[in-house]
Amino acid sequence: MFKFINLMTKVIGGLLKRNKMDKILIAIASCERDSYNGFNDAVRNTWLKDKNVDYKFFRGVGTPTEKPDEVLLDCKDDYLSLPEKTMEIVKWAMRNEYDYIFKCDTDTYVVLDKLLNSNFKDYDYIGHFNGELGKPNLIYNSLYTWASGGSGYFISRKAAWKIIAEGSTAKAMCPNLKIPCEDLWMGQVLGPFIESGDLKAASDSKYGWGYNEDFSTDYTSHYCSEGKKRKFDVSWMHKHHEKNS
Repeated sequence: MFKFINLMTKVIGGLLKRNKMDKILIAIASCERDSYNGFNDAVRNTWLKDKNVDYKFFRGVGTPTEKPDEVLLDCKDDYLSLPEKTMEIVKWAMRNEYDYIFKCDTDTYVVLDKLLNSNFKDYDYIGHFNGELGKPNLIYNSLYTWASGGSGYFISRKAAWKIIAEGSTAKAMCPNLKIPCEDLWMGQVLGPFIESGDLKAASDSKYGWGYNEDFSTDYTSHYCSEGKKRKFDVSWMHKHHEKNS
């Protein structure tokens, strides 16, 4: 009888695990300036409109917000502190028991239905990479490749815990731009685990890397390409929505 109860417990536990709904966070890296300039509202009024998803805009220390979808993290709010902010986003997501995090920016347009029906659950880290995955010293002869932060990328819970454990010591400085870059940093944290086979990763060009003049979008499009800082025009977000909604 005891063996039968033990067997049924394992069977039921396995069924519950298979039928468990994964908890997915859409994490949008923002700042007080972006909120004030209407960038968050442009996202709310386009690709997030009428979507039943868990999402948050993440800001650093600054003026308190009364908007329930904006989270103030214990970190600086400037552009150069994005690696630190991303680390805090990951910690927040783990405290709130998310299984997957999709990180993007306020100038990222996302076709949510396509994105959430993609194969991201098959991987621990997926986005549009700038070269072969899991190869050390491939970029600037010293770095692993990385998925574009502006185009957006998914990480799994497994990857998130490795980021929390190892992220504080990973390289973040871009040798070309001479500034710390969040997506570069993410690639250096997770690159060794991809190389060893401990994490599974993939590159997918449907995470659009760059500025699309015709507003076409597979999963995502990004207003700024390859670190070039353009002054964001929110009409771009609305034109993308007209084309893709």
